[in-house]
Amino acid sequence: MLLSLFSGSIFEKKYVRPFLSTLFLDGYRLNPETLWQKEILDNTLRIAELTEGKEFGYEYKIVNLLTAMWLELLSHSNEDKAADGNRLQEKAVCSIITYINEHYSEKITLEEISEAVHKSQSECCRLFKLIAGRTIFQYLEELRIEKATILLKTSPLSVDQISMRTGFQSSSYFIKKFHEKTGLTPLAFRKNG
Repeated sequence: MLLSLFSGSIFEKKYVRPFLSTLFLDGYRLNPETLWQKEILDNTLRIAELTEGKEFGYEYKIVNLLTAMWLELLSHSNEDKAADGNRLQEKAVCSIITYINEHYSEKITLEEISEAVHKSQSECCRLFKLIAGRTIFQYLEELRIEKATILLKTSPLSVDQISMRTGFQSSSYFIKKFHEKTGLTPLAFRKNG
């Protein structure tokens, strides 16, 4: 509504509605290295400052900034058609990450991931490596270690219990992988943490 100013306005018809179904709804990654994107990020911080400061007329200033940001996004929306493909790839990787985050404590296979995100196994591997910079199973292992470190710090569970709860098939494998990632055994980590 802020961008439309009022229902049925020329702004709504020309600059808001046509873009809502196709633009930015799944998120838009802004890079501070790109000047126009940096300006949007800076304006976002300015809006936060205005909201906290609540100086006279801050609402008008926020609407002006939001409108300028929206116009900037719209003016660059057709620059690079490849960006749409990149967003689809990122969305697929986000789906893989979501699946892993929900099932890390279970035994996970590539086939299960592939079925969950409706992509071939090879496509899942290729996209994940391209976008995340590591393999699916490297990410899974890192997540399991991260979850284990939290449990070691916050729970009285034994190393065996933590290894099972975080999806490792045996405590010896868990200890080995934990040591590789942290340089400490789980018990030493707990003692030092």
